[in-house]
Amino acid sequence: MVRLLLSALHSCSVSPSVKIFYPTLVFSMLLGAPAQAHSFLAEGGAYDLFVEGTTVILQDVRLLLPIVALGLLISLWKADGLISAWPASIAGNVLGVPLAVLVSDKIILVYLLIGVFVGLIASLTPKRSATEIKVFALVLGLISMLSALEGHEFFELPLAIYLGLIFGLNLVFAATANISGLILSTFKANWVNVAIRAISSWTAAIGILIFAVNFK
Repeated sequence: MVRLLLSALHSCSVSPSVKIFYPTLVFSMLLGAPAQAHSFLAEGGAYDLFVEGTTVILQDVRLLLPIVALGLLISLWKADGLISAWPASIAGNVLGVPLAVLVSDKIILVYLLIGVFVGLIASLTPKRSATEIKVFALVLGLISMLSALEGHEFFELPLAIYLGLIFGLNLVFAATANISGLILSTFKANWVNVAIRAISSWTAAIGILIFAVNFK
């Protein structure tokens, strides 16, 4: 599959500057494992369980991409936008815990598509209303938790794992929003804003590729 992808990319008539992203695309496709429920060992003490929950988030590019797109959107929207959007994201995470039993492992595909949409919004028209930003944060916060749990029943897992999942999701969200926000506030040149938007568009592009690999 990778060989076919490389051949297809090689045959495309695109500029050399775009071709430098090919390894990233291939790497992301390799990381995008087929959609299946996450399994938790649920062994050890509270710290081990917390780390296990966090690791599930940090090791799955499918869970990371939409949250990264949201963080980029927040930074492009407003310098201190994280303060406004973060409560909605956490509320979505908490709501996802009892609702996870209602979804199948295909929820990750819905999550990827919403992430693609948010990535495109960030790259094209990031100046949205506060209500829209909070809705994006709430929806992605909810579906990110549904995707991480993928059908596990309410409190089927130890509490520390849920806390680890929430921590992992919000670590990525806050780090992306703060780092990109710091870059935008430090370097005022227009090309910096363009670069952050370009990164947002690449999260959308990679999300589409991973969706295609996982869709069946």
